[in-house]
Amino acid sequence: QCTHGDIRLVNGTELEGRVEVCIDGVWGTVCDDRFGIIDAVVVCRHLGFSDLGATVVPGAKYGSGTGPIFLDNTLCFGEEKKLLECLFDPHTADCSHERDVGVICVPNGQCTNGDIRLVNGSRPTEGRIEVCFGEVWGTIADALLDKTSALVVCRQLGYSDQYVIPFLNAFFGEGVGAVHAYNVACNGDETDILNCTHDTIPFNVVNQHIIDAGVRCFNLTNASCITGDVRLVDGSNDLEGRVEVCLDGVWGTVCGSAWIEDDSRVVCRQLGYSSYAALTLPTGTFGTVELNSTAPIHFLPLCLGTEEAIFDCPLLYIDTCSHDDDTAIRCFNSGGCTEGDTRLVDGSFDYEGRVEVCQHGIWGTVCDDLIDQVDGEVICRSLGYSDGYVATFTGAHFGEGSGPIHMDNVECVGNEDRLLDCVYDSHIDDCSHADDMGVICYNESQCEHNTVRLVGGNASYEGIVEYCSNGVWGTVCDTFWDYLDAITVCNQLNLESDYAVSYTGAYFGQGAGEIVLNNVDCIRNEPTLGQCFRSTTHDCTHAQDASVACFPERLCDEEGAVRLLDGDTLLEGRVEICYQGVWGSIADDLWDRNDAIVVCRKLGYLDTDAEAFRNAFFGRTNGRLNINRVRCLGTESNLLECGFTSFTVFDDHSEDAGVRCYEVGVCEDGDIRLMDGNTNMEGRVEVCFEGTWGTVNSAGWDNTDAVVVCSELGYSDEVAFASARGEFGPGIGPVLFFNVDCEGDEGTVLNCSYSTPTNSLSHDGDTGVRCFNNTETGECINGDVRLIGGDTEYEGTIELCLQGEWGSICHNAWGVNDANVVCKQLGYSAAGNTPYYAAFYGPSSGAILLNQVQCTGAESTIIECPVDSSPPTTCTHLQDAAVACLPISCDDGDIRLMEGDEKYEGRVELCLGGVWGTVCDDFWDTPDARVVCRQLGYSDIAAVALSHGQFGHGIGPIHFDDTQCIGNETALTQCQYNRFTQGCTHAEDAGVRCYESEFGNGTCALGDVQLVGGGNDMMGSVEVCINGEW
Repeated sequence: QCTHGDIRLVNGTELEGRVEVCIDGVWGTVCDDRFGIIDAVVVCRHLGFSDLGATVVPGAKYGSGTGPIFLDNTLCFGEEKKLLECLFDPHTADCSHERDVGVICVPNGQCTNGDIRLVNGSRPTEGRIEVCFGEVWGTIADALLDKTSALVVCRQLGYSDQYVIPFLNAFFGEGVGAVHAYNVACNGDETDILNCTHDTIPFNVVNQHIIDAGVRCFNLTNASCITGDVRLVDGSNDLEGRVEVCLDGVWGTVCGSAWIEDDSRVVCRQLGYSSYAALTLPTGTFGTVELNSTAPIHFLPLCLGTEEAIFDCPLLYIDTCSHDDDTAIRCFNSGGCTEGDTRLVDGSFDYEGRVEVCQHGIWGTVCDDLIDQVDGEVICRSLGYSDGYVATFTGAHFGEGSGPIHMDNVECVGNEDRLLDCVYDSHIDDCSHADDMGVICYNESQCEHNTVRLVGGNASYEGIVEYCSNGVWGTVCDTFWDYLDAITVCNQLNLESDYAVSYTGAYFGQGAGEIVLNNVDCIRNEPTLGQCFRSTTHDCTHAQDASVACFPERLCDEEGAVRLLDGDTLLEGRVEICYQGVWGSIADDLWDRNDAIVVCRKLGYLDTDAEAFRNAFFGRTNGRLNINRVRCLGTESNLLECGFTSFTVFDDHSEDAGVRCYEVGVCEDGDIRLMDGNTNMEGRVEVCFEGTWGTVNSAGWDNTDAVVVCSELGYSDEVAFASARGEFGPGIGPVLFFNVDCEGDEGTVLNCSYSTPTNSLSHDGDTGVRCFNNTETGECINGDVRLIGGDTEYEGTIELCLQGEWGSICHNAWGVNDANVVCKQLGYSAAGNTPYYAAFYGPSSGAILLNQVQCTGAESTIIECPVDSSPPTTCTHLQDAAVACLPISCDDGDIRLMEGDEKYEGRVELCLGGVWGTVCDDFWDTPDARVVCRQLGYSDIAAVALSHGQFGHGIGPIHFDDTQCIGNETALTQCQYNRFTQGCTHAEDAGVRCYESEFGNGTCALGDVQLVGGGNDMMGSVEVCINGEW
């Protein structure tokens, strides 16, 4: 029919079609396994077409052939003139005509070398870059095409080389055919883009066109505005507004999603304002144009801050921007003040206000980081006020400024003439106008040194503690602040101190002025706060201002009474006890279940069980810490009957004790419920036992157990997922069971086997489930899987049916075992399948249903595997999992010998999961070889074990490692072996040489030996009978 070695394209056109090759006068097809671009180039060259732009088309896109499949695993090196000169595998048993490969070729003379064009843009000045080389159109693949290279393209096309926007990652669609240049780097003066330095794209790139570069050029004629102009719109004056730029004669906005101060400075410089200071305002500050205009969003700049105009910056086009991201800025005119001047703004008097300094002719504020009394004294002295009575303020006490922030981390020595003479940081990256500092420059003492007062409270006996230091009121930092300090303050103010309570964390609000004391540590007998141990250095803020309440009478009547605070229910919370007339918390040293039982008994709840919580589980109290080291037996009626220690040291509320109590008879035994899920079909599993709700520990919990729970609740018994450990938060009540082991048909989880804990288990391990409704008629069945987007029925993006709807699986943790389970469920091979990632066959359009699938490979369906079934909030359809399955080509357990010179020798191949695979030679010896030969019908007396790939390297999976047969087994699968074969390669494929068991010419029997040529019967050359011959 044909000449040996000929090639043709079928079912397409002259330039494309199914590849068929002639061998021994017969046309046959080529399998698409490993068939790549270089192989396609050889095909096109053989047919007389261009070497450039050849494209592989796998999966029988041009129809399935009908003759033999001649070539598999084709490997060309690029220099061959004919396909049969390439390496290939003639053993094509694992291929079918559904995998016949096709190619698309490109004719010679398609274009004139050096031509360039833009393709697939919405206007003539933009599109995917295509250049002509070797008389063939091809693209430029470059994920980092820069502005300089893009300018060369626009100049070559006859457009302006002043303005350009590069587009990356196939923004204008993926090209076809050749990729002529990769990693282009231009100097800017080239006249042809191919004159720039560039590489050729590697052939092992799976999709070469995914990074095809594009460009937008500009025609500067006949425009209503001049390309490159910039303006500020809708501000209250000319210095501020929404940034708009002119491109191609059209005004448009600028994307502000990654806008920084460097971009603002360039715009202000271009507009003629000061480039030293520029403020970036929140996007949308000056409105958006979306409702009343069709103005485009032109680009996103990436300025360094030194450019003269915004078009000098690298520019990117971001298609995810909206007009909600329109950039807003404020510029400043210089020359409005004298360098180094200081002023106070927005105070009630001239001697107080927000501090502003002049730099580069512009007024700006000072950040309050590290501001202290010494800095305030320098400011007041520079303004002509006394430096003896100064109060500094943080947190924009006098309102927020509107100009630049000039100074941060100011550190004055005290002898400077002005604030700018102090050490400071001009790089402002962690401040806003909410941190503007202020001062009050008093001309006289405001108070008597070492006195105290309370401010900001709801009564005269409570409030923020202020201490007079050198004639100025200031606050006290709460480090080490406790009730002994509170007693001293109350005594100094002549107020009742028996019921004094200390508060931390600005309990009555944040104070103002300097923080004058820190680390206060009174021992109770000091007459004034100033006589306690203290320090004046600190790194505190007013959020740590100390407070005191000098209550005039008892706050609680019953000594030993308890209450629970800040729990989610009345049955739980932080324990507070009435002690010496004041409510206070309990430190958790020695706190345990017996102590919790006494608390619950006192409150009238169940006194046979309770949970103890430590480390401020229910939050910290702000007040007195009354007792510590509680030691109850569990039989007491009141905590004060237990052993305990009165707390007389620093009130550390990070160890506040808590409890959870239980009520009697709140449910019926065997009831089950799901708690704290986002829907009624998911949540923490809680079971009623002895009238009390309890939880189930996650140890041993799996999808089968989840199916029993969901079925009991009336949901689908086809699919359910076990949640991650603690996913739905900690429960309340006892932890009832662990190591639950259901078969799946029990009807209730109480009929499953389980263990009961002998000691209390933490609720951190509480388990949960995610259930699904029974599938309605006419929709897909819960748990079904399908493949979409593949070239054949064996491959594609995986979709799973849940709730009667199809959705995808996120590729996190996706691997070979997961792929094998999917393929097994679909009726394909259970081994040797290939997992794919990143939506390899294209994205799904449904919901993303599962994440972190972790199959062992033994499961029958994907829904039996451990998964993270919570909605994958961090996944997108660009992370959809996919698979390429192998069709079943043999029966499990079958065995064959390959590539031997005789039929009774060769590489051992075993069928598992419907796929042929090899055996690793680790521990491979004569007993293993005897079993193989016996299974194949040869003699089991003489068998030779061979190793190190002596009969060539196989393909496909390696099924067995560490095979250890006794020698009497009838099949290799009956021997001991290891399925974990990751340490083996096909260079270690095992082989055997077997022997016929029949007599040859009848002279001897297989395995007989004789001694020949010796002086007697007991000596001579050893001869053995093989295949009937000595």
